[in-house]
Amino acid sequence: MRKIVKLFASAIFLVIICLSQPATAQLSDAERLERCQNNKTRLAELEIQLQVINADLSASMTKKEMQDARTNLAYVKSVRLNKIMFDRTKFERVSAIYNVTYEECFYEVRQGTDHPTDECTTKLEKIIAAKIDKAVPLDRTALLAKKKKIDQQIAAHRNNIIALDCDHKATGACTLAASWTQDTPGIGSTTWDIKSDGTATETGIGYATGKATLNGNKLHIDWKTGTGYSGYYEWTLDENCSGKGTLVFKTGRTDSLNSTVKRN
Repeated sequence: MRKIVKLFASAIFLVIICLSQPATAQLSDAERLERCQNNKTRLAELEIQLQVINADLSASMTKKEMQDARTNLAYVKSVRLNKIMFDRTKFERVSAIYNVTYEECFYEVRQGTDHPTDECTTKLEKIIAAKIDKAVPLDRTALLAKKKKIDQQIAAHRNNIIALDCDHKATGACTLAASWTQDTPGIGSTTWDIKSDGTATETGIGYATGKATLNGNKLHIDWKTGTGYSGYYEWTLDENCSGKGTLVFKTGRTDSLNSTVKRN
């Protein structure tokens, strides 16, 4: 029964996460980008928390591991104090658990026997005692429960990032209302200030006025000057809101020129 309740709680948690994310189709580009950033920020925070938990889990011990560590500590201390018959094979096995090497621990005497040095046994005692001291305050069961919860949250945020298509370099992220600098070889560079309603005003050269639209990644400006010229610009924007396109004249002259644009 308890297992069923836990499974039900986990399912409810995932449903809440999913419901908190509106359908991608209902979001504007700005809202989608904000959701992406929020999910990525939270994901990074959770991954840092998971690293800490994993480190604590690595330092924690099960009851058996704790019992074994205390047994090993008592054994090494007994060897150092010469309270028991020395068993080289057993000592090598215990020292290997704590990454203490053969070269550090043994010397051979003339009688053909060997024994760990006092320096080695003291070092090994300190290593085992430190591991025990670090593990004692750690609640392994609680850490595992916390890890499970964070794993679920990480999975939910990663699913949100996939659903929002956050890693796709969508050029629709650019907004119309901005200051744009265009450069057209043979004409020159000017700045277009575009309002959210599309009203566009040029600073420089012809000081044109016009109407701008942004459809997906296509920025288009229909313009005219007070000196009888008119035409349009159209650029294809990239993920940095810069792009290449064309300046087309309708009146005053009838040619077209390559042009570039970037958001200021």
